[in-house]
Amino acid sequence: MANIIVATEEQIQEAVLSAVSKFFSGNRPDMIPTVELPDTICLPNALKVLEEHGFPTSKAKLY
Repeated sequence: MANIIVATEEQIQEAVLSAVSKFFSGNRPDMIPTVELPDTICLPNALKVLEEHGFPTSKAKLY
């Protein structure tokens, strides 16, 4: 059986704000560090990425 917790609106707002703040500030130990992506990509890799995401195309169409 589930436990029922009685809380005021302020307590709920505080709990949600705290959880969201921790998430966006990066204070979560389970977060994977982000890897900086390059600004450019070579043509064969671009074709491969597009195909993996459901956009098969050719070199000519990409040019």
